Amino acid sequence: MKTETRLTKTQILFQEIGQEAHQASLKYQQKVTLIAQSVNNLEREERPIVEMLRHHGGELTIGELVFVFSYHRYLIEELLKKGVVVIEE
Repeated sequence: MKTETRLTKTQILFQEIGQEAHQASLKYQQKVTLIAQSVNNLEREERPIVEMLRHHGGELTIGELVFVFSYHRYLIEELLKKGVVVIEE
């Protein structure tokens, strides 16, 4: 006797949410690496991120910067645009 396996709409939704959460968690595992030596052109709120990276050997994950040290993700993106850091792909 064959049993047919069907996923309910709720099960499918939970699978999709799980995949999205997994993708989001991978983004927070990406490493942020300090590459610039000069920080003269930085905004006041960007400088502590650079100092924190220097203090930790020039490299931390996005998750560490956001969740442990409470920096906003947009500030990390601004540092990336200014060529101060790189973010691993």
